[in-house]
Amino acid sequence: MSLWEEDEMKILRSTWAKAIALIMGILVGLIAVVLVWALEVLAGVDDWDAFLEANDTQAFVVVQDGTVVYEKYFNDTQRDSIVISFSVAKSFASALIGFAIDEGYIHSVDDPITDYLPELAERDPRFDDITIRHLLLVASGLEYTADRFPLFNGDDPLTTYYPDQRKIALENTNIVDPPGGTFLYNKYHPQLLGMILERTTGVSVTEYLQAKIWDPLLDVFTA
Repeated sequence: MSLWEEDEMKILRSTWAKAIALIMGILVGLIAVVLVWALEVLAGVDDWDAFLEANDTQAFVVVQDGTVVYEKYFNDTQRDSIVISFSVAKSFASALIGFAIDEGYIHSVDDPITDYLPELAERDPRFDDITIRHLLLVASGLEYTADRFPLFNGDDPLTTYYPDQRKIALENTNIVDPPGGTFLYNKYHPQLLGMILERTTGVSVTEYLQAKIWDPLLDVFTA
């Protein structure tokens, strides 16, 4: 192939690439319009954006086949606004346990949690029967009562607002059922998993997340 023909091919490929990008942009725009219309119909509203704004939504993102087809922010929230992750952190915690196992910090998900948190067994030997797997499956047998008398004494407020989350997870957890038998929502699990990660890796969960997941994926905002 001559140099002239190579140049022609480059121009042709560039033109096709631009045309495809333009078509994809149009298609994404059309999908977004149809999506908003469908959401308005399903929600029984006339204005989807106004509906989200009025219902205290901060962000609403729809991804289809790897393409963002709808992304908007509301109520003084922007794309780079910092918000509390809440239960999203649980998925990251489980992923970090996998990294820690892969790097040899943790032997297995079937390790007793007391291998890493021995003070639990000192308080109740039955903690030896609880494994990392039980925490990941939310089936540890640990008591979790969201609300109890008096006010703010329930496990929900304690695992959210208590100033020393490590202390409350180590000293306020009580076994009520054999592990592995019953799924029970329990916010002590990610606290315990986080302490296992801290003790085995030697860094904070935030630092480990930044190194193993956040930086490789985005490297735009800090974790």
